[in-house]
Amino acid sequence: YGDLDIYRVTFNNVEPKYSVIKGEILSSDTTKKVSYPDVFITVTDTKTQEVFGNYVPNSNTGRYVIIVPPGKYHIDLQLPGFKNYSEDVNVLDKDDFKTEINKNIALTPEK
Repeated sequence: YGDLDIYRVTFNNVEPKYSVIKGEILSSDTTKKVSYPDVFITVTDTKTQEVFGNYVPNSNTGRYVIIVPPGKYHIDLQLPGFKNYSEDVNVLDKDDFKTEINKNIALTPEK
């Protein structure tokens, strides 16, 4: 009678925690250098099919940072002279929440 009862509370007005997807863009072929100012990253929400955001990496280091709420996203990366890179990312919330997701991207040169 109240001593060992299990309760569950859901807070509807709580903002979701955001996760940071970050990493570095590299070339899988060390002889072909990546021109960072020409890299274009598009993040799409797979549930709504809407573009969540467009990003560019740091022009000197090739490092990028994307901040997203929990959900499923599709990342497309385009760079002339390299094959397009595409990947699905699942950003979890609640118990499986991660504040940072490290994702280095190695681009393959077109032949």
